[in-house]
This record gives sequence, C-alpha cells and structure tokens, in this order.
Amino acid sequence: STVEKTMPAVVLITAQKRVGVVSPVDYYRSRIEYRDVPTGQGSGFFIREDGYILTNFHVVRDQDSFYITTNDGEEFQAKVVGVDPPSDLALLKIETEDRKFETLKFADVDKVKIGHWAIAIGAPFSLSRSVTVGVVSGMKRRGVGVNLHESYIQTDASINPGNSGGPLLNLSGEVIG
Repeated sequence: STVEKTMPAVVLITAQKRVGVVSPVDYYRSRIEYRDVPTGQGSGFFIREDGYILTNFHVVRDQDSFYITTNDGEEFQAKVVGVDPPSDLALLKIETEDRKFETLKFADVDKVKIGHWAIAIGAPFSLSRSVTVGVVSGMKRRGVGVNLHESYIQTDASINPGNSGGPLLNLSGEVIG
C-alpha cells in the first residue's frame, strides 16, 4: 500500500533545549549543571538517502539539539543545515556513513487538484507513525497569517500538533505538501 511504501521515509523529530539547572544544595556555590531537555516534537521525511530530512522551521526554531527516530525505531542525532523562515522550512542532516535511508519524491504540484485524496503521516500528540486521510479541499490558500510566503494546500485530513514537518502525500506516495 502507499502507506507501507512511504512510512520508512517518515521520522519523528524530538527537539531539545540546553538549560542550566542549579540544585538547592549547590545554590550558594553557583554550580550550574547543563542538560538537554526535550521541549517539542515534530515530524519530517528523508529527501536524500544520505540522511537529509525536510521539516518545518517552527519545529527547529530556538532549539539546541535534535534526535531523529526512524520508522524502525533507530535513533540518530541530527543538525540543522539550512532554514528558510519565510516559507517555514528547515533541513536537518543525520551524520552516518553506513546507512542509506528511504526517501520520498515530490509530486508535480500543478497536477494536484481539489477533490484528490491526501494522506498525512506524522506524529500527532507524540503518537509516531500516525496516518490520517482526507481530500484536497483548496489550493494556493493565502492570508492565513502564518508565514510570509503562503500558498497552502487545504485538506480535511487531520493535522494536529506533532504532525508539523510530516508529508502530505497523494495516492502514489508523492509529497504534495
């Protein structure tokens, strides 16, 4: 099925922030211990087999480190290698030499029409590998006020917190949004 074919390319992204913690015992000695604390989650997908992951900028904004969990449960650390805040896009990279990842291909957006089926894969509410289905309800939506560059595909497939960065697919398993 389309979902079985595409699921290996979709990842869970756990974002962490480095915070300083002072224990009550060490308060007067001004000893600060730094820890990475999970502060958010999102989704993403591999666009190159050598570990490049596309996600939303708001998933990585103001965060210090990122852990990627693949469909088969492997965990990797990733770094942000590119961002485009006006379009809310970010590119992460996993550093690994011995692994090739499944990727998703992009659809020709001019062929996406209102009424076509849409499949969203992501990690809503931290429930990784969740799938919702709907139809394309509108194209090139503007004036939402979320980003500088807006040209959204509207769908009735459920998109919840944690789905951010995950792919919206057509029935052929190509990324439409």
